[in-house]
Amino acid sequence: MRWLALLLPILCCPGSFAGNDSLLVKLHSLPQDASRLPVLEKLFLATVLQQPDSALRFATVYEALARKAGSERNKALAESQLGQAWLLKGRHGTALPHFLEALKRFENLSDTRAVAMIRGNIAEVHSAERHPQKAREQLVMAHAAFVRLNDIMWMAGTSEALGHVYMELGLPDSAYAYFERTAEIMEQVGAADHAVDARMAQAGILAGRGDRSEAIDLYYSALRSAERGGDPQLTCMILNDLGILLSRSGRYREADTLLGKAMRLVSTGHFDRLRADLHRDISDHLQATGDLDSALLHLQLHVLWRDSLFTEENSERIAEMQERFDSARKDADLEHGNALIARQRAQLAIIVAIGVVLVIVAAGLLWAYRQKQRGTRALEESNKTIGAALREKEALLQELHHRVKNNLQTVSSLLRLQARATEPGDARDALDEALARVKSMALVHQDLYRNADIASVDMEAYLNKLASTLLRSHGMAQRVDLRVEADPVALDVDSAVPLGLVVNELITNALKHGFPNERSGEVVVTFRDRGTELFLEVRDNGVGFDHAVRQATNGDGPVSGVSIVRTISARLDAEWSITVEGGTAVRSLMRNFTRAV
Repeated sequence: MRWLALLLPILCCPGSFAGNDSLLVKLHSLPQDASRLPVLEKLFLATVLQQPDSALRFATVYEALARKAGSERNKALAESQLGQAWLLKGRHGTALPHFLEALKRFENLSDTRAVAMIRGNIAEVHSAERHPQKAREQLVMAHAAFVRLNDIMWMAGTSEALGHVYMELGLPDSAYAYFERTAEIMEQVGAADHAVDARMAQAGILAGRGDRSEAIDLYYSALRSAERGGDPQLTCMILNDLGILLSRSGRYREADTLLGKAMRLVSTGHFDRLRADLHRDISDHLQATGDLDSALLHLQLHVLWRDSLFTEENSERIAEMQERFDSARKDADLEHGNALIARQRAQLAIIVAIGVVLVIVAAGLLWAYRQKQRGTRALEESNKTIGAALREKEALLQELHHRVKNNLQTVSSLLRLQARATEPGDARDALDEALARVKSMALVHQDLYRNADIASVDMEAYLNKLASTLLRSHGMAQRVDLRVEADPVALDVDSAVPLGLVVNELITNALKHGFPNERSGEVVVTFRDRGTELFLEVRDNGVGFDHAVRQATNGDGPVSGVSIVRTISARLDAEWSITVEGGTAVRSLMRNFTRAV
């Protein structure tokens, strides 16, 4: 929907742009009055797409001059320009008040077309902030206005935006209808690339609801249009989506041809992000065909390309986010100090005024009240700025946890592929055990990036997930009852991960060695909060620890599991013991742990 925001300044003031240098020379030659407004507007339009920081400065000067000497339309356009600049800088919360003010002013001017375009930009903000219902309300009104005005391009744009919003709302049939309308309009006006985008969205909807044959036909039609248009990136995207859909439909030979063509095309176009995704999808396709060695190779290439992109892009984002947060905090401290100074001056003025006359006292009190109000507003704005910066840091931390989880899942996939390619025996068992340990760590980061609290691990929910995952992976759900009895405890990541690894080892040993020869029974995990200590017990009613040791060969079995538990427990400052009471019970008291704040 971003193109709605980019078209607005152009459509509000069409015309050719002069060079920036000549515009600046002309601006400096003009007096400080309304004659500067047209030149400032052209400078804003010339910089908004490529230099939003410069555009923001021009918009700020335009807004100050419009308030002083401009018309109502100038004031409305000033609010629109400020909203545009903040939107393109990614500051949605700052952009929204300006758009709302512009909407009110254009409504007072009865400018139907400008009102509709502003609604499109407000919808862009709501969509970016994950409020699809609010975005839909604004887009419906904007679309209806453009239909009345018979504005073809904006009709198509709002129709496409509505399609994406309805997808977010989980209404694919409505989304399909709006994408169909968009494609028809774009094909009529000769905008083939935009029409192809809409057809791809339709094909994705068809594939999602199981109409694969129709989706494949629509993808082929879109592919032919993209190849005629000569857009290599768009062509590669269609080849990728179509190839994966063909593979999932069992048409492996066609999928091989199209995915190979996509790889050749992406290699010549330097589309690095698309190349990383394509390696992953080809790996999935090759797994489906049974070519595990080639699948492993493409998965490794996917990891290499994705990590290179992550390092390049996110290092810049982290530095920018930290700089923005530090700047906001310094500004807030400065404004807070200024507010305190202003408040002290106000109190001093009141004391002096008391000795003069009651009228002056009253005037001084009024002045102090106004100063306090201004200081309060300044503090509120500073707090909003800091809050926005903190939310951005939290979003980045969630993204980092997401990346860690994805990397652990990639390691799991590599281990799973290697295990499949390894003959049964000690090596394969070791790979399976390593896979289980990686999954136990991935569960922690999966919960962290999904939860609002990005530093807290709910141990009750985590242990239940870990236990059910291990029971399914060992295929013993039909003959072993695995129960978890845990207190509601929240730990930080550094404590939750080693504790999860200990539980993983103990449950795995119980399932693997406690119930041989299709023996049935139960495993109970007990986790209790004792204030300064955490109590953990994993017990089973299987054959017993000593008997399992006698059956283990070459040092594996519960002996190696106990060694791992001993090593990890040292980090948690844990005392632990093993007893045999109609089965095996392992108990541990942990003292070195950190609760989540």
